Amino acid sequence: MKIIKTLILGILALSLSACSGVDNSTENNENEADIQITENNKIPSLENDIEEDTNVKDEKLVVYSTFFPIYDFTNRIGGNKIDLRQLIPKGVTAHDFEPTSQDIVNLEKADLLIINGNNLEGWADDIIGSLNNPIELCDSGKDLDVIEGKDHNHNHQDEIEDKENHKHDDHNHLALDPHTWTSPKMAIKQMENIKNKLVQLDPANAAYYTENYNEAM
Repeated sequence: MKIIKTLILGILALSLSACSGVDNSTENNENEADIQITENNKIPSLENDIEEDTNVKDEKLVVYSTFFPIYDFTNRIGGNKIDLRQLIPKGVTAHDFEPTSQDIVNLEKADLLIINGNNLEGWADDIIGSLNNPIELCDSGKDLDVIEGKDHNHNHQDEIEDKENHKHDDHNHLALDPHTWTSPKMAIKQMENIKNKLVQLDPANAAYYTENYNEAM
């Protein structure tokens, strides 16, 4: 439309007298100047809007959770105030997971890693320790009364001769079950631990995290 308008004005200018041509040329230049001023005023405004949106995104905590139940807990609390990602891909268990070099690079740029804890992610401390840019670690299973798992029976009746050196009789060695998220009571505690960590790192959104936690209960 700008080009068509300019062509029309040019043709009209040629058909008029020299004096009128000068006037029209002056008026045409003024119109073009107005268009340029208007456009120049709009472009910086658009750029500022884009820059502001980028800054808002950059202000969010970058948070990694290890696997889906922890991701789900964290998402319920953090909502749209955090940039949440899952570390362990689908189809891989926390026991078998081995971080790739890209995982390490991604964690270098993060603010927080949230784990289930209770020895489920035995590799977590090693990963955190290997980072050049240290990040926060949230053990969501901290201070839980972990469920006793499958027992391992040991009968020492055949070891009577060693009784003096072996001070315990028949007993059960109880393994700890790290699947704490399957217990509603423990899941609530895990979510509380996650909420507390987010509040610690992002106090400006403390009320938001607390409200989400209360609603999840």
